[in-house]
Amino acid sequence: MSEPMLDWVCDFLERDAEVVVPVRRLWNEYRAQHPEAAYDEFEAAVLADPRVQLMRGVDQTEDMDFETAQERDEFIAEMEEQGFYHGPRVKLAARELTADHIAAQLKKHTDNMLKNLWAAYDVRPEDLTPEQEQQMLDLIAAARDLQMRVQEVELRDDAGDAEQAES
Repeated sequence: MSEPMLDWVCDFLERDAEVVVPVRRLWNEYRAQHPEAAYDEFEAAVLADPRVQLMRGVDQTEDMDFETAQERDEFIAEMEEQGFYHGPRVKLAARELTADHIAAQLKKHTDNMLKNLWAAYDVRPEDLTPEQEQQMLDLIAAARDLQMRVQEVELRDDAGDAEQAES
C-alpha cells in the first residue's frame, strides 16, 4: 500500500474523536474515496506501519455457528451497518489514551446499549413468555444502572476538576 494511504490513516487517527479505531472502520472511510482499496492489503499495511499501535480487537462472531462463510460475512456486514466493527483496532502510537477519553467512550457505549435494548424491547416477539419478557426488563434495568454509575463517575471527576481549578 502507498505512503499517501498510510499518511491518510495517521491523519484520521490523529483527529478522530475515538482514539482507538477499528481497522474496518478506517477502511470503510478510506474506501469511500478509494473504492479499489482491498481490505486485506489495507489491514496489513496499517498494522505494519510503526506509527500505528495495534490494540485489542473484537470478534463479533465468537462462539457463533454459521452454516456458510457467506452467512458469517453477511452477519459482519449487518453489524458494521449498526456501527459494531469486527476485528483489530488501532491507535496512533503518539496519541495518548486518557482517562477522559475512556470515560467518554464508556458513556457513549452505555447510552447506545440502553437505547438498543429499549429498541429491542419495542420490537420483541408477541409470543414471549412472561419470564422472557422479565429477563429483557432485567437487562434494561441493569444497563440503566450501569449508565447511572458511569454518569456518577463522570460527575465526580467533573467536581474534582472544578475543585482543582479553584485551588
